[in-house]
Amino acid sequence: MTSKNIAEIKRKNEYTITSSIEEKMKYPIVLVKWLDSCVKIGWTKDHNDANLIPIDSVGFLIYEDNRIIKLALSNCVDLDFGEIITIPQSVVVKRTTLSAKKVKK
Repeated sequence: MTSKNIAEIKRKNEYTITSSIEEKMKYPIVLVKWLDSCVKIGWTKDHNDANLIPIDSVGFLIYEDNRIIKLALSNCVDLDFGEIITIPQSVVVKRTTLSAKKVKK
């Protein structure tokens, strides 16, 4: 493979990646800060060791209603989703919509 072939492959991949990002932006990418439950194993007199745990989850926002938020961690070009997490709205502390920026070379 020549350096010209490698450069051509890189150009094609850059186009594919850019096209995929723009297509996937149909579903906004969000950061959800939420509180998860905690289990303390064993007997204790100190209940302060078992607290809610702050969690940050990032993904494609694919569904939301007044009870839940669903994030997909993976999204295929044909709009199949993978690794979906369902978070109750009652434990959401903050939600931020993230934006993608093109990197100049």
